[in-house]
Amino acid sequence: MAQETFLRVFKALPNFKRNGSARLSTWILTIASNRAIDELRRKRPGLPKDAVNLDALAAAAHTAQDEVEGRALARVLQHAVDELAPEYRAAFLLRAFHDMSYTEISRALGVDLGTVKSRISRARKSLRRALEEVYGGF
Repeated sequence: MAQETFLRVFKALPNFKRNGSARLSTWILTIASNRAIDELRRKRPGLPKDAVNLDALAAAAHTAQDEVEGRALARVLQHAVDELAPEYRAAFLLRAFHDMSYTEISRALGVDLGTVKSRISRARKSLRRALEEVYGGF
């Protein structure tokens, strides 16, 4: 998928406007994100286990019980992220793990700012619901 993304970038490079509103990195990320979303829609696979490293929560545990609970939480979160619709997952991961602003996400995904806010809100609500099911009210 990475090779195909770079081929698409290379082929579309003459269309990139240097004086446009998007930076080159944002433009490339847009192509990559759209390619990934298309692939997720087609296959609906889970994320690779190292894509969202939530096991870092368990590494910070001070006791054996905390470590076990941390790993269980990481598994629940990983599963909940895997179950998000591709559009929600993309917006959520770009915000939470790539620290992109809503405006940058809007440009990268080619959607309105309000759509980005809505998708992130719905993703968070879904993740919160998954945690409440396992741990009772948060």
